[in-house]
Amino acid sequence: MLFPRTPTLPRWLIVMVAVTLPLVLYNAPDIYSQLPETWKYRRGTFLMLFEMNYPTWWTGMLLLASSLLFLESASTRGRSLWSACLSLGLLTGALSIDEIGSIHERVSILSEAWFGSPWSALAPFAALGMVALAWGIRGIYISESGTRAALYIAGGFVVFALVVLQEYLEHHPTFPKYMMKTFGIKPGGRIVFEELTEMIGAMLVVVGAALVRTRGRFEPLLGFIISRPANIQGLHAMLAIGLIVHCTIAFFFLPDRLELTLRGNPAGWYPTAVFLMLCCHAYWQFRDFRDGIHAGTLTLRGIREKSTGAGWLALCLFSLLCSIGFLHNYGHLVSDPILGLQKPFFFNLFVIYIVLTGAIFVFAIWLERWSRGQLICLLFLLLAPAVEFGVYDPGAGFAASGIFAFFSAAVFLTPRSSPAAS
Repeated sequence: MLFPRTPTLPRWLIVMVAVTLPLVLYNAPDIYSQLPETWKYRRGTFLMLFEMNYPTWWTGMLLLASSLLFLESASTRGRSLWSACLSLGLLTGALSIDEIGSIHERVSILSEAWFGSPWSALAPFAALGMVALAWGIRGIYISESGTRAALYIAGGFVVFALVVLQEYLEHHPTFPKYMMKTFGIKPGGRIVFEELTEMIGAMLVVVGAALVRTRGRFEPLLGFIISRPANIQGLHAMLAIGLIVHCTIAFFFLPDRLELTLRGNPAGWYPTAVFLMLCCHAYWQFRDFRDGIHAGTLTLRGIREKSTGAGWLALCLFSLLCSIGFLHNYGHLVSDPILGLQKPFFFNLFVIYIVLTGAIFVFAIWLERWSRGQLICLLFLLLAPAVEFGVYDPGAGFAASGIFAFFSAAVFLTPRSSPAAS
């Protein structure tokens, strides 16, 4: 049984299809030709031929969602699953970074220049990934109710293997010509099929990671595929280390501007990932608040208490938009499809930082985040515009986005003292 027998389709399945299907349809030539001119003009926002847009964000964040679910299970499911979930969490996290930053493409270019083959330098990474995958799947397969989860995870990586095969054929001297002559498939069509394959593989892995957390049980609600970041041990330490690495990349290893228009941006992953974690945390805070009311364990007295649930839900949606927007540093991808929104105003960095910083302060007041540490984090939010406008370096803007994401998450993302198994 692929999916649970429920009266209606699971919400998580509806959401995944609802996001993936429009992206696929937008890239269909017959449909694309019928779109309004304003959508054609902003084609880079949705076309799978380009990087750092909605399709890139979707695939990269599906992989990150898998990583967070595995890391949560490593923290809550007991020692027997710790190494298996940790290895899979690190593997899917690395794949998420690779999807956003086009790491393997850059390594293959260097490999061809140094060793005469684009695959030579990739081989050690592939071998390490296969070891982590085999160890992880084996550990999950022999665990309690782990067969179903292992099958989904293995199926997802089999689909990823097809992507590797497609990329290999893309570099073959005669295969592209054969596909064009025999089937009329242009290079753009092959790239779209490759990206769709990645999305399907990522979705299968997400479901498998969710099944690990639930011990093989399907659940119909959206929370089935959404992790609880507060359950992940050492999360704040990981975020702090990630910020240091992010700033190092931004200031010392950021590719030149021309290359960033052709491939993904390695400095775009961190703020996008942090805001997705905050989105997941806010979702569960909202769910827990609502469920507490329904169960009668939470009594609402004043207006402030009654608005808490709405505040967490609003923060969830705000963080989701920031996750999408910061992928291209300042969120213009969110604004591109909106008719009548003038770019000169929206791209004014002063306006952007005033709006974003003001929003975080509003949420802090709304949700009463007034501990000493949270107040310090709110003050450190001002570091982001200080770096943006005070440091004259091509990577300053990217470093500033990571700083803003880190301290925003630190205000709201409070780890649990003793996480319980999910």
